[in-house]
Amino acid sequence: MAETRQKLLMVPGSSTLTQDELFKAVQSEIDTCETTKVPVNPGITPTEQHRLDLIDNYMVSKFRDGEVDSLGNQMVFYNISSFPVEVASKMLDFDTKDIALIAQDERYWETWLMEKELRMWMKENKFGKLLNELAFRLPRDGHVILKNIDGVVELVPLKNLRMRTTALDISDTPIIEKFEYAADEFVVEAQDRGWENWEKVELNPDKVTTGYFNKVDKVTVFGAWFPKGFLDTDDNYFILSYDGHVLAHSEQELFYKGIPWEELKGRLLGRGFVEKLFNEQIYLNRIANYKSDGLNWSSKHWFQTRDVSFKTNLLGESDNGDVFVTNDPIEPVKVEDRNLSFYAQEEQRWEQQAMSRVFATEPITGGRAPAGTPLGSTILQARMATGFFDQKKEELAMLVKEIIWDWVMPEFKKDKKGQHSLMVKNIMTSDKGAEKFFNLQVNYRINKQKLGKFLPPEMWELKRALEVEKLKNSKIEIPKGFYDDLKLKMEIDIVGESIDTASKLTTLQTLFQIIGSNPAVMQNKTTKSILFKMLNLAGFNPKDFEDEDEPTVQEVSQQTQAQRGGSIAAPVAPTTPQQVTEQQTI
Repeated sequence: MAETRQKLLMVPGSSTLTQDELFKAVQSEIDTCETTKVPVNPGITPTEQHRLDLIDNYMVSKFRDGEVDSLGNQMVFYNISSFPVEVASKMLDFDTKDIALIAQDERYWETWLMEKELRMWMKENKFGKLLNELAFRLPRDGHVILKNIDGVVELVPLKNLRMRTTALDISDTPIIEKFEYAADEFVVEAQDRGWENWEKVELNPDKVTTGYFNKVDKVTVFGAWFPKGFLDTDDNYFILSYDGHVLAHSEQELFYKGIPWEELKGRLLGRGFVEKLFNEQIYLNRIANYKSDGLNWSSKHWFQTRDVSFKTNLLGESDNGDVFVTNDPIEPVKVEDRNLSFYAQEEQRWEQQAMSRVFATEPITGGRAPAGTPLGSTILQARMATGFFDQKKEELAMLVKEIIWDWVMPEFKKDKKGQHSLMVKNIMTSDKGAEKFFNLQVNYRINKQKLGKFLPPEMWELKRALEVEKLKNSKIEIPKGFYDDLKLKMEIDIVGESIDTASKLTTLQTLFQIIGSNPAVMQNKTTKSILFKMLNLAGFNPKDFEDEDEPTVQEVSQQTQAQRGGSIAAPVAPTTPQQVTEQQTI
């Protein structure tokens, strides 16, 4: 009996690790994270949970210790934290349309088509919304962490994570993620995910008086991931209920990815703009409340007199035009605030320091520079701020590129692996590639019909117009496995992260000079191949620089005229070749 009970207490997949040891290990990681004081943290937020809570409060203009002072008066919050975050979010913003696939071989059109379909797929799966959240959360919290669960990429709230605060990387620390559910929400989630033993979980936390984990108010589930070697078991990812049940277990590679805004030595999570402005925010709040208290006093109207017989309330017991007969003059009590100019000076000084620390200066925010500011200083500020945000944008772009390669691409190829159709109108945009692709499809459909070469030019034009209208509302059939072998033959370029605009402009100028000095390079196959290779490496689709293979109406007309007649060609007037040559030249 004891042996059977011992087996039941073992962690699934392990012969030595008991459930009791697993639960204690998870609770130990939670306690360590919540109680460890981080030396590099501001003094008012010694632990990571305190720091994250204060960031949330400051973003919504709330004080940590209450909204009223010792006298019960509402305190004033002078928010300088949210604006720099919004400015940084705008500077970091990019969308799915900025994600480009670049072919590394001659399969330009397959890559182009995959890029169009990938953008539509990401739009359907709201990947653009995730990019917007990344651009906002990174400068706000100082760190972003994402996870991939069953092919779905999600942004993880940092307050839900418990990790070792001094770890060098998230791959070096156990990661405990906390989930809170209402009773009915937990039942639905457990059934959807196929959790084991979920029927045994107590849905009323008030009835659980003892357990492995701390007291909770809601049905709580912990997702615990441990690096290899931390536990004596093959499985390293467990889903545990707050009352001591193992709901799921598996062997998982690290499915979290993250990036800091500003790295701090001695702390796992980075520092964002809100934390960077803690001191300025506190001091400006203090000044704002000093001013508020001063205005509260100076707004009152008090009077004094030495006549003890005069006890009239001048505000409520007197009317306009009343004459007071007193034994001593009635004089106002001087309560005006004499520090308003100092307050204004301090506010300007500290706010200017705060905005300069986070590069939220006038050239970036669109504000008007102070009078007398030299133009050179404004240009220099703009360049410094733009360079700073470009670097942060590049770092974020590298994370997004990694997410697309490792998480998004496999799911996209899985969804599009079989034969499927694609509406032509959904991939037609204003770029040159879309126009050339459309013309190629039209030419292919016309040539496939084998109409012969004896149609008059106006019939060719009419036939082409009909095919264009039919193609606009038709579908393109994508064969099975069409994108399977393209992964190793493309690159992802996000908003010029790997190819900047200056380099592209230089490439175009060089190409223009080469063709202008020697147009024959486009006719020679060797030189043309070299030029196209240069364009491909610079991020351009070489097919955009080729003439369309579609025959013109004049060419069709000439071919038709040349083929009419019997076995003996009709005589040709001497002037006819000259006229034809002139038309072609024009």
